[in-house]
Amino acid sequence: MATSTGDCDGDGVTNAAEINGPDGVIGGGDGTNPTNPCSLNVSQVTLTATSTGDCDGDGVTNADEINGTDGNPLTTTDNTDANDPCDYNAVDQGTPSATWLAADCDGDGNPNGTDNNPLTPTALNDSGTAPFGTTTSINILNNDDFLANDGNTITRNIGTAGGTIVFDPITGELDYTTCYEVGTTVTVVYEVCQGTVCDQATVTITIPASGDSDGDGVTDAQESIDGTDPNNPCSLVLASVSQIATSTGDCDGDGVTNAAEINGPDGAVGGGDGTNPTNPCS
Repeated sequence: MATSTGDCDGDGVTNAAEINGPDGVIGGGDGTNPTNPCSLNVSQVTLTATSTGDCDGDGVTNADEINGTDGNPLTTTDNTDANDPCDYNAVDQGTPSATWLAADCDGDGNPNGTDNNPLTPTALNDSGTAPFGTTTSINILNNDDFLANDGNTITRNIGTAGGTIVFDPITGELDYTTCYEVGTTVTVVYEVCQGTVCDQATVTITIPASGDSDGDGVTDAQESIDGTDPNNPCSLVLASVSQIATSTGDCDGDGVTNAAEINGPDGAVGGGDGTNPTNPCS
């Protein structure tokens, strides 16, 4: 039975413990190599590791991985695995190997070398402006760890947007066409996945208000198309309402302002609970 309390390979495990194995029996078959710093049982570490090599190529020396950031080999809460390239403390990382750079620790399809968050698949929030009457494209993958044109899937989760949403995982873009949302801000929560590895982020979309001289919720441009008077809040096509009405008049004399009738009691565009401001019986 070996009795040497030295540590030839500097892995923090005594020579005796490596030779005898964790059961302390000669020839137990579970011993590790006392001259190879990459051959150790972490549970046997009792000494401060001194090996400056990098067994797993993650850019953190064996000593830093085994000892942890406080240098105490027995404080296991901050120790990482010197043989696992995806188990390390980023604050300790130096220059990783080419093999590590080409690997993909978090499985998001983006190699570690180009991934801003190599241990965590990450999607980040986005924002954009979508004028009414047009389709606006916002590149939502541009700031994510997930790569466009990489076999990803993108789906809508939740959000307040009521317009038409089309995702293109090839270009990484969200195409949005507004619907009764002029003058408001809406959200689209999307989930991007590489296989079963996923993350979510929120796109905040601002729809600027358009000119509405009479405050009936129909833009002046649309009124010219409808053939109604853009300066008369009582001249409108209800189906053309696209933004919040502001007219405080009462076209039909029923005691409810035009704005309250058009917007409905929830004050939202296109809420579906508005009444007709030109019909006193509505």
